[in-house]
Amino acid sequence: MLHPHRVLPFLRAFEAVARLGHVRSAAAELNLTPSAVSYQIKMLERALGLPVFVRESRSMRLTGEGERFFRDTGAIMRSLEASLEGIASRPRRPPETRLRIAASSGLGHIWLAPKLPGLADQLDVSCAEFHVAREVAQVNWRQVDLAIVYDNPPWTGCTWAPLPELRLSPVCTPGLTHAHPLRHFRELKNHRLLHEDSGQEWQRWCAAARLEAVPKRNAYFNRLSMAFNSALSGDGLALVSDFLAQKYLTSGQLVRPLDLSIPASKRYHVVALEKRMSDPFIARALELVLALSRSEHSGLELNPQDRRI
Repeated sequence: MLHPHRVLPFLRAFEAVARLGHVRSAAAELNLTPSAVSYQIKMLERALGLPVFVRESRSMRLTGEGERFFRDTGAIMRSLEASLEGIASRPRRPPETRLRIAASSGLGHIWLAPKLPGLADQLDVSCAEFHVAREVAQVNWRQVDLAIVYDNPPWTGCTWAPLPELRLSPVCTPGLTHAHPLRHFRELKNHRLLHEDSGQEWQRWCAAARLEAVPKRNAYFNRLSMAFNSALSGDGLALVSDFLAQKYLTSGQLVRPLDLSIPASKRYHVVALEKRMSDPFIARALELVLALSRSEHSGLELNPQDRRI
């Protein structure tokens, strides 16, 4: 069987010679030398196994098989031209000039903000925008390309992938434990607890530690970033995941005085609209965010069932 790929390279030369009737005229139209056009016709006839032209003194005349082949290839060429015209006439989407990401204020302040300019550079955009949204229901997709939410799937019409699983443990400044030792769970009663919620997470942690005497000094914030900054200022202990606190633990600005962690009730997910995942810009932005999280947690193994891409 003769495969089309064997004759495709020679169709332009064949069509031009058949239409114009002269090798030189075809060569001029195709911006080739006459010998190059003649060679392509020869190679086409060799591939077909039969002549398609009758060589006359001043022109080239199609054989019977050549005329049939010309009709068929002409239809193919016209269809190709119409397709190309259709593509060329479509409005071209301008290249992206900005990256718009939504995230919770805590994740945005502690983890995302230092990385946002680098993400914009990798995506070759001149502007990066941050919008606050803790859950998918709070995301305004008309203003956002990608969201990193503290929420649990599924979400209709969305594609998502999880960031590292969160485990919460108490963190504080080294100076805090120097002033008031914190070697045992029971010594927590001498310290102030910093809350990002109404106290549920600390209650779960205290239950896991089997504490009978729960600290009486507390400070409540409606933002994780506020509780975290209060801990950095030495005001007390905040319950924070290693995912967010790792940089500060590594630098020594914060310490984990008690070796007990609990799983967070939710997880961070990178989310995009499913209909926009065909856009290479969105797909690459999502993968870059995941790569950033993996680079800081190289030992992380994600469950494929947690991911929907």
